[in-house]
Amino acid sequence: MKGTFAPWLYESASAIRQVSLKDMALDGSLMAAGVIDNARLFNLPYVCVNFDSALWGEVAGCDINWEGDLPSVNIGGSENPNPDTVRDTPRIQVLIEAIERVRGTLPEKKICCAIAGPATMGKYLEFGGQPSSLDQFTVSELITEYVNILCKNARQLN
Repeated sequence: MKGTFAPWLYESASAIRQVSLKDMALDGSLMAAGVIDNARLFNLPYVCVNFDSALWGEVAGCDINWEGDLPSVNIGGSENPNPDTVRDTPRIQVLIEAIERVRGTLPEKKICCAIAGPATMGKYLEFGGQPSSLDQFTVSELITEYVNILCKNARQLN
């Protein structure tokens, strides 16, 4: 299968919109506008609304460092991340708003999002040493909730 180039959302979109990465990541209308600009500029067969693994670390309770060129996750996270509260976090609400806006503006385009995998989430939450069965369960529950959020949103939009 042939791969397709996917421009880094925040770098190119924030430059096109002339806003900071943080402003774009925290505002659904700015994020959507940048995604739409990218989709039109590169004429891709799909639209990547989220390619930011820092988002998934943040909703699991990690602090985000916005000082560098790209957001980075301060390792540690919540002592007891709760998958049931992920959907209501501000950054997830921003992502859902951006997806809705992009879908409304570009209904002919396929939408994709990236999520952090188990190894990345384990690193973000810094279990230290070999993760326990409870740690592994927590990571799997978080990732399942991330997928559920994105799939539920996709069904509501189609």
